[in-house]
Amino acid sequence: ERERERESSIPEHPQSITLTSQLARESRTTTHMSDLQRRSKANTPAAARVVLLLGWTGAKDRHLSAYKRKLYDPAGYHSVMFNEHNRTPLRTILQPKTTEKYALEALQVIEKTKPSAVHLFSNGGGLLWAKMMDLASAGADRHEDEKGVRDGCTALQGIKHLVMDSSPGNMDSWNGFWRFLLEFFRGPRQRVGLYLASPVIFMYLFFNYVVNLRFLPGNSRTDKYHRDLLLTSGNTGVRDILFMYSDGDVLIQSADVEAFSRKVNNGTDVRTRLEKFANTSRHVAHMIGDFKRYKTTLFSFLDHKTT
Repeated sequence: ERERERESSIPEHPQSITLTSQLARESRTTTHMSDLQRRSKANTPAAARVVLLLGWTGAKDRHLSAYKRKLYDPAGYHSVMFNEHNRTPLRTILQPKTTEKYALEALQVIEKTKPSAVHLFSNGGGLLWAKMMDLASAGADRHEDEKGVRDGCTALQGIKHLVMDSSPGNMDSWNGFWRFLLEFFRGPRQRVGLYLASPVIFMYLFFNYVVNLRFLPGNSRTDKYHRDLLLTSGNTGVRDILFMYSDGDVLIQSADVEAFSRKVNNGTDVRTRLEKFANTSRHVAHMIGDFKRYKTTLFSFLDHKTT
C-alpha cells in the first residue's frame, strides 16, 4: 500500500501534461467550431437572398463592408464581397488580361455562392462584370480546365437583378481618365508624382489608341465595354437593371449612364430603372448622401419579383 501511495505521489512527466492540455484545448476548439458551424448553417439565408458586391477601382474591403453592415445584413440578405481586382487596380483598368484573370475568379465565386443579384460600383465593377459576360459568351467549353468556371457560367442564370451604382461611364475620354486619376491619387505626394508622370501616361494612352485602332467607328473602348455589358441579357437571368447616379458625379457623367440605359431598352429584353440622386451626391457615395432614399430604392428593386 505504501508503494502505491509513493507511485501516486510521483508527478506526471511534463510532456504528458503538455499533451493532455493540448488534447483538452483541441477538444474545446472542435466543440466551439462545431457550434459555430451549426449557428452559421442556421443563420445562412436561402440562396435567393445572396447578393454579390463588385467593388469600384480603389475600394477597400471596409468600404464594401459598410454596404453589407448598413444595408444587406439588417434586411436579411447574405452579401458576398468580391474585391480581388483591387489588388492591382490600375492594371485591371488598363490591361484586359488582368481583368480576365479576376473575372475568372469571380465566376468561381458565383459558382460557389449562387447569388440572385449583383451590386456593382463604377467602371471598376462594371469592367469586371463586362469581362465575365464576354467570357460566358465565348462558351463554357473554352474554360473546361478552369475549376468552377464552367459551373460559374451556368450559375449566372440564377442572377435576376443587377444594380449599377455610379456606372457605366465613358472609357475613352482623356478628361474622364484624368479626373479618375485625381480621385484615385489624393495625397499631396501622389498628386505631384501624377503631374510629373502625366506625359508618360498620355503617351501610353495615345499609343494604345493608335495600335488598337480605337479611332475606327465602333472600335473604341467604350463601345467594347458597352457591347459586353449588353451580353447580360443572354448570359444571365437578369431582367431588371437599376442605375443609381447623379449630376454631381465628376467621374461618371449622368448623360453616359442614361445613354447606356437607352441602349439596354432598345437592344435587349431587360427593363431598366433610373434613380438620379441630388447634385450634391458624389461618386459611389449616393448611400452616404441620401441613405433613406438609397435604401428604399435598393430594396424595392431587389424585392420585386421578375417575370
